[in-house]
Formats: sequence, C-alpha cells, structure tokens
Amino acid sequence: MIDVFGALITFCGAFCWALASIFYRKALSRATNPFIANIIRIPLAFLVLTTIALLDGKISEALIIITTVKTLLYLVLATFVMNIVGDTLYLLAIRNVGVAIGYPLAYMYPVFVAILATIILAEPLRMNLLLGTIIAVTGVWLLSSKKQEVAITTGYSFSIGVLAGIGAALAFSFGIILFRIMLIETDPIATAIIKLIILFVMTSPIFWLRQEEVKASIDKRTLLIGMIGGVFGIGIGDWFFYIGLARIGAGSAAAITTSSPMLSLFLAVILLKEKVGSWQVIGTVLIVIGILLTLI
Repeated sequence: MIDVFGALITFCGAFCWALASIFYRKALSRATNPFIANIIRIPLAFLVLTTIALLDGKISEALIIITTVKTLLYLVLATFVMNIVGDTLYLLAIRNVGVAIGYPLAYMYPVFVAILATIILAEPLRMNLLLGTIIAVTGVWLLSSKKQEVAITTGYSFSIGVLAGIGAALAFSFGIILFRIMLIETDPIATAIIKLIILFVMTSPIFWLRQEEVKASIDKRTLLIGMIGGVFGIGIGDWFFYIGLARIGAGSAAAITTSSPMLSLFLAVILLKEKVGSWQVIGTVLIVIGILLTLI
C-alpha cells in the first residue's frame, strides 16, 4: 500500500499547479511572451519559500546544496532538462500542432517516468501503477478535447510539433528522475528554493534583452497575477511535489500529477465559467480511476 501522506501531499501539489494555471492564463492574456511570463513567476515564490524555510529552520539545507558541487550540478541539470528544455519543447508543440494535440502529448510523461524509474531507480514496476498511469493519461487526452484549437501547420512543421510534444514528455520524465535522485539526500524545500535561483539565472538574460517588450506587455496587474501564480506553481506546488516524490517514488508521484489537468478544468469552470462537454466528464472519470489504481 502506498504512503498515504506522500500521495496526499503530491495531490496537493497537483492542485497548486492547477490553481497556478488559472493565474497564468490571466497573466498570459497580457504578457504573450512565455519567457517573460515565466520569469515574473519567480520572485514572490522565492520569497514565500525562503520565509517558510527560515521559520522551519531549513535555510541551512539550502546552503548545503549551494556548497556541494555534485548536488548543485544535479540540480542545475534537472532544472535545465525539465524547466528549460521541457517547457520550450512543450511551447513549440503547442505552437505547431495546437493545444488539443501538443498538451496531451507532453502529458504522456508519467508513462515514461514509470519505465525510467524502474530502469534507473530500481523502483518496482507494479502492474497497477502501469495500468493506472496509462488510463489516467488516456483521460488527459480526452480532457484536452475541450480545447478546440486545431493544428494550423502541415507536413514538416506538423511533424516537428508532434516530435516536440513527445520530446517535452521525455524531458519532463528525465527531469523528475533527476530530482528524485537529488531528494535522496536533500530537503524538498531547500531543493525548491535553489531551483528557483537557478531558473532565474537561466532565464534572466532573455528578460534583460527584451526590456522594451517587458515594459510594453507587463503592467502592475499582470505582474501581480503572474507572481501569485508562481507562488502556487513553481513555489508551493513544486515543494509539495518534491515531498511526495521523496516519499512515494517517481512513478507513483508522476501518476498522481495527472490529476492536475482535471483539477484545472474544475477550477476553470468555477472561476472562469468555462463549459464542460461529455468527453471531459469521461476523461475526468478515467483520470480518477487511473490514479486510484496507482494507489493500490
């Protein structure tokens, strides 16, 4: 039987990601450049996590990561693979083949994680985990049918978009495996804090090179919405996910995160008044069934 607390905290992380997506959607309606939207998420998330770490006496754990070369290199690599390569390929997939295809392709990552966790981390590949993950990912595919965008490219560009979506899934899965290896010896909140610093260093050159675009597209309201989204997404959400990752393993944690699109849909219905069709209901049921199977 899976660690109940680990499963619950991972689910809470998925909920935070879903809530963050609502804020991101609002922010991106103004800041159309995703790199700019990406960097404005960081400052408030960093401040919140650092405050929690100080109150919990965990700030010294963050200093250990900085001063340990091997651990720091692992974190740099994990952040680059998951948050730079993975996110860039995901955006390329969305641009070339639309949300309806690119989104579920990228969300195949739990299947890859289950396989890689068995090969690299020697985690047991339970049949319930594999079957539940496949069912949940199928639910994500059905859930994405609410997005009516269709691919606007054909031929070579379409193929690139499909490959980018699969590449994003692989990058996300490798990133999760790398973070899991790190969390054997590091504290989850310390890992989340240093990850934010690394992400800021990696993305800030784009921010400074496009200052005119930043001034034109970012007002105070957009900045506030983006930063609040960052607190829930790359702040608390990632922190909760790292806790779950350390407790229940990469395969189970990744499978539970398939609940994030479902939760995002519910929040969009409640907060943004979006409509839900029959395929989304079926997709939601499949995600729930799939996640329950992975917990047995």
